[in-house]
Amino acid sequence: MTSAIGSANALTTWYSLAKTSEDTRVAAFVKNNRQVAAATTQFESAAGRLKSTDELFSPQNYRLLKYVLTAYGLESEISNVGKLKQVVNSDLTDTNSLANRMSDPRFLKLAQTLNFKGGGLANIQNASIQAGITARYNQAAYEIDLGDRNPAVRQAQYFKNNIGAIGDIYDVLGDNTLRAVVSTTGNIPLEVAVQDLGTQAQVFSRQFDVSKAKDATYVNRFIQRFLANADLKANDSGAADPTVQLLQAAASGTGFDLSAVSNINLLI
Repeated sequence: MTSAIGSANALTTWYSLAKTSEDTRVAAFVKNNRQVAAATTQFESAAGRLKSTDELFSPQNYRLLKYVLTAYGLESEISNVGKLKQVVNSDLTDTNSLANRMSDPRFLKLAQTLNFKGGGLANIQNASIQAGITARYNQAAYEIDLGDRNPAVRQAQYFKNNIGAIGDIYDVLGDNTLRAVVSTTGNIPLEVAVQDLGTQAQVFSRQFDVSKAKDATYVNRFIQRFLANADLKANDSGAADPTVQLLQAAASGTGFDLSAVSNINLLI
C-alpha cells in the first residue's frame, strides 16, 4: 500500500479498500512487511523456549508478550502484568474468575487461547494454536497500519470484524472501539460515560440496533455513517469541499451509498 491512504477522507478510503477482499489486503501487507515476519519468527522461537508460564511475563520475554497481546488487541495492557497473570491463569470453568468477569471480551479470548490454568504451556507451544495467534497478529498488525494512516478506517475495520459477535448493547459499552464507533456515529456526548450503565445502554441502543448486528447491509451503512461523521469532525473547512458535502449527506442518514463516491479513485 502507498501513503495515499493517509491524506484521503476515511469514507473514500474505505470504498477504495473494499475493492479487494480483506484477506487479500492482509496477505499482501504481511508479505511486504519484514517486521511482521521477523516478529512471528521471534514469537515461535521464544514461545518454544518457555520453561514455565511465569516466564511469559519476565522482562526478557517482553517482545513475546507484546506479540501475544497485540494479537488480541491488548498491547496497551503490557504493563499490567498482575492483571494479565490473573486473566491467563483463570479457571475458565469458574464464572467468578477474572477472565469471566472482565467486561472486555478480548481478555476472555486471550485466556481461552492460553488457558495456563488448564494446560500450562501446552497451548502456547502448540503449533496449531501458534498459527492461530499468528493469524490474529497479522490481522492486528494490518489494522494498526491502517490506524497509522487513518485512525477512523482502523476503527471501522475493527467494528466490521467484531460487531457480529456481540450479545447485547453492554458488549458494545465494554469494548472501547465498538463504543467509540457508535458514539461518533450517533454524536453521543462524552458526558454520557458518567451516567449509570443502564442509562448508557438506553442511549447507545437508540443509535445502534443490536438485533441487526449480524445484518451486513445494516452494519455497512452504519460504518458509512461513522466514517462520514469522522471525516466531518476532521474537516473544519468541509463546506467548500465537494467530497465532504457527500459526507454530510451520509451523516444525515438519508440513504447515502458508497456508489456516490465511485468516481473517486485512490492509490492503495
